[in-house]
Amino acid sequence: MSTVDGLSLGAAPVLTAQGPDQLLRTIQQIGLSHYSIEELQHEAVVGEGESFRVERCVYNKAVVAVKHVKLGHSQANVQSSYHRLQSVLLEIQIMRHSPLKDHPNILSALGYGWKSHGERLLPYVVVEYAVHGCMRAWLRGTARELKTKFKLAGDIASGLEALHVCDIIHGDLKLDNILVVPAPAREVQVVAKLCNFGHSIILRNGTRDFKYFGTILYIAASDSFLEAIQLIIV
Repeated sequence: MSTVDGLSLGAAPVLTAQGPDQLLRTIQQIGLSHYSIEELQHEAVVGEGESFRVERCVYNKAVVAVKHVKLGHSQANVQSSYHRLQSVLLEIQIMRHSPLKDHPNILSALGYGWKSHGERLLPYVVVEYAVHGCMRAWLRGTARELKTKFKLAGDIASGLEALHVCDIIHGDLKLDNILVVPAPAREVQVVAKLCNFGHSIILRNGTRDFKYFGTILYIAASDSFLEAIQLIIV
């Protein structure tokens, strides 16, 4: 397992009118396959976050998740769009990092593409689709066996260990950033995968000088923590 030194995760290109173009060129260098917008069959919007709007689509008879990068249209949104491009690039580089891209507990990046909006290019990223959704939704579903919950907890620990060996801190680990994917060959029939690495922290040369950009933790978050524990043990 190597560190991320080769990922060039330093300063990203300054966001100009060509910012999305630069992102697409960088993605191409990573080696992702191109998923043409004309060949994607759009089915439904399944989620939305700070940086992405996520759709369930079909491509070559396979169900995939398409994460459309959210970019502002006004000059006032340039700074926020810059940070979104930064987080998108960071996420893709982590998912395609050699020691992580085939890890069973890290969500797989499959491809990329873009659609035109006037003179602008709006990029998107294609990742594997999680039929069961996030861990929060899965835990709130039908009563789950304790054995299955323990197995998924082990999956989460395995994914985190793989990141930490590569000197990566997830930076925003929560139930919503853990997906539950079918695994027919496994006894418990499902596997947990970590996702959403846009707020991850890269440790370089043992440095601990970093800023946290993930979910803000308020005192009231203790209620959410207790809720998560109850969902897990019940």
